[in-house]
Formats: sequence, structure tokens, C-alpha cells
Amino acid sequence: MANKIVSFALVLILGIFLQVLFVSADMRDTPIRAARDFARAYVGYDKGGMISRICSENVVVDDVNVVDAYLYEARRKAHDLGYSLNYMKDCLYHVETDVLYKSRTEAQVHLTATRKSPLRQFFGGASDHVEEIFELVKEDGKWKVCGGPFSLPEA
Repeated sequence: MANKIVSFALVLILGIFLQVLFVSADMRDTPIRAARDFARAYVGYDKGGMISRICSENVVVDDVNVVDAYLYEARRKAHDLGYSLNYMKDCLYHVETDVLYKSRTEAQVHLTATRKSPLRQFFGGASDHVEEIFELVKEDGKWKVCGGPFSLPEA
């Protein structure tokens, strides 16, 4: 009986240790995580998500905030179609990433995914294939997307 209790306690302690280890590894900032976060924010028109993952040199270009300009254009297109911006939001499914290059301060990540609106995912319908190579830099200890990040195809 004591043997079973000791075995159970050791398995429980090992499980807790592994859970803490996996959670801490999942919270680490990596180029892959930055590319995925930015791509999801981009197709979902999430301003905060895009700004948190875009490098400072790309936020304002020629005195124009590129995130605001992108969202303004998306809202205009939605309005022209008679919709709100929420209707235009898409999600990425089957996201796959490969690190093409990585140093301490720079990285290149190849991302492929399927882009669909949540309604099309539920009811079926056409989807778009997304394939992009992201240039990333480490800025203030966080990986950020640089080098023309607003080139993902429009849905």
C-alpha cells in the first residue's frame, strides 16, 4: 500500500513539474510565435495585435501610420459592400511555419495557412491559401515583423 502511494506521489510531482516546464516554454517569445501572432492579427484586423508585433520602423512610413491606413482601407471596403469591419474578419487555419534563418537579432520565417472567415469554415466554402516569408528583428527583447508585413493577400 505504501509503495502505491509513493509511486502515485512521484507521478503527480513529475506531472506538475512537466506542466510548469511546458507552460514556461510556451510563453517564450520566438520568431515563429511573432509571425503567427502578426498574421492572425492581420487577417483579423486586430490593431493592437498588429502594433505589438510590427517593428517600429514600419509603424509610420512617410508620416502615415500603416496600421491605421490598412484598417481605414478595410473599413472603407467593408462599408462599400454594406458590411461592418467585423464581417470582413478572417481566421487562419492549418498554420505551418518554418524558420529559414535565425540569429540572435534577426530571423526569417516561412508561414503557410488557409485563410477563411469563421462562417465559411463552419458552413464550408472557398478558402484562400496564404504563403508568406516574414522578416523579423528582435526589438526591445521581443520579436517583431519588419520588411513589408502588409503584403498578405486580401480575401
